[in-house]
Amino acid sequence: MFFFEDLKESEDNSLNISDPNIGNIQDILNSQKTPTSKSGEKDYPEHASDNDPKRAIESGNKLEERRKRDRIRKQISRGRHKAYVEQLENKIKELEKENFRLQNLLVNYRSQDIDKVDNEAKSYIQDCKEERREIIKPFINTETADLSKETNEDLSILFNRRLNKMMNKHKKFLDRSFEMIINNPYPITRYKYWGDFKPEYNTDFEVIKKFHKCTKYQIEDFKEKHNFSLMDEFVASFMPNKRQFDFIKNVALKREYLIKKDYENGIKHLLQAKEIFEKTNIQLLTFVRFFLSSGFISHKQILGSRLKEDLLRSEEPFNTIWNVQVEPKKYSVNMKEDPIIGKLAQRCVDKEIHECSYEYNHYSLPSSV
Repeated sequence: MFFFEDLKESEDNSLNISDPNIGNIQDILNSQKTPTSKSGEKDYPEHASDNDPKRAIESGNKLEERRKRDRIRKQISRGRHKAYVEQLENKIKELEKENFRLQNLLVNYRSQDIDKVDNEAKSYIQDCKEERREIIKPFINTETADLSKETNEDLSILFNRRLNKMMNKHKKFLDRSFEMIINNPYPITRYKYWGDFKPEYNTDFEVIKKFHKCTKYQIEDFKEKHNFSLMDEFVASFMPNKRQFDFIKNVALKREYLIKKDYENGIKHLLQAKEIFEKTNIQLLTFVRFFLSSGFISHKQILGSRLKEDLLRSEEPFNTIWNVQVEPKKYSVNMKEDPIIGKLAQRCVDKEIHECSYEYNHYSLPSSV
């Protein structure tokens, strides 16, 4: 500063251009950085050039134009982002509608599944009968039941040749029949969340409450973080308050778990029965192969015996062999006597519907079997 004061006090009141100190000052001014605004843009002050007002105005205009361009660019970017998000949300809505439509188609398809399996099972049985007829065709006239006088075929060889086809058809019949029963043990809707059913439901109400506060973009991360199961999703889908949550947790789910266990016990016995059938089929197969291949009884004797009638006209063994007895049986459940929902049923349910009953056909074998 003392240098400028000395200049002002000079007699001719003019700068000496040849003074070396002037060059140093100019270098210092040029080396100073142009100040910037908070947004990162260069800030050119109005007094950027006291000696050139026109240049200062142009600098200010450029700065304003640059800021305007930045605002337009950011506005365009925000618009594109908003349009992209809206496009994704519309796509999600379309996919959700398509998913719902496909689920309805699947439900309708399953409703026709019983008829389809019934027809399929009948075709498997019919195929097995046709295979049996093909085995005896070279030996017996299937229309008149007379023995053929001339044949070079061997009954045991024909039996072994057709055996795999018969076994495969009957295997499919058993599989489809048992699958049909296991897929439809109850007349009401299928409960997908039963796969996660445990004796005690331990998820806290606060977790269910937080789940409802999640946006659709946060749901998957929330499920992974809290190990959210299908059962949790089922409970959360009711959007219960604390009182309702306690009822679902301590009453409804406990009773439903006992029902599920009874179904599970029945399916376990059903699968054990299927295993018994399969093992016994192998025993029968082994016995027949031994009987045909041993030579103790000739093929002509076998086909001339009463077995011929069984091979040609297989009757249903439901009554002819097993003598299955069918009697109507009524099953009843009184809600008042239920250990879990009994007291609530007395308070909340009309007396006319305390007892639920239905009549089924009861199948049994004679005690002597």
